[in-house]
Amino acid sequence: VPSAPVLTSEPGTVFYDITIEEALEKAAKEGKMVLVDCHTSSCGPCQKMEEKVFPQEACGEYINQRFVPIMIDCEEERHAEFCKKNNVQIYPTYLILTPEGKKEGEIIGAKFDVDKFLDLFRTIMHEN
Repeated sequence: VPSAPVLTSEPGTVFYDITIEEALEKAAKEGKMVLVDCHTSSCGPCQKMEEKVFPQEACGEYINQRFVPIMIDCEEERHAEFCKKNNVQIYPTYLILTPEGKKEGEIIGAKFDVDKFLDLFRTIMHEN
C-alpha cells in the first residue's frame, strides 16, 4: 500500500481509508497490529469517540505507533461477515488484530476518558 488515504489527521489518531486486508498487509510491513473501529453510522457513542477521544494527541501518539487503525461500518453489507465472525454486537467495538488477522483483544463500548481508554490497550498489549 503506497501511502494509504487517511480519514483523520495528526496529532490525533490517523485512521486509514483502506480495507481490512490492506491494513493487515500494512501492519505486517510496519511491524504493527491492526486496530479496527467497528461502528455504525447511527451510533452516538461512536461519533463522540471520533470527535472527542481519537483527535487527542495522546491517543494519536499511542495508537499510531503501534497500530494501523481503520474504521468499518458494521451495517454495511461488505463488513457484515467480518463483524459476525468477530462477534461484534455492541458499538463501538475496537478489535486488535495481529498482522495475520488473529484477534488479539477487544475493547467493547465507548470510553471517553483517554487515559482509561489507552490503559485498556496497554493491558491487551501487555504493557502494564
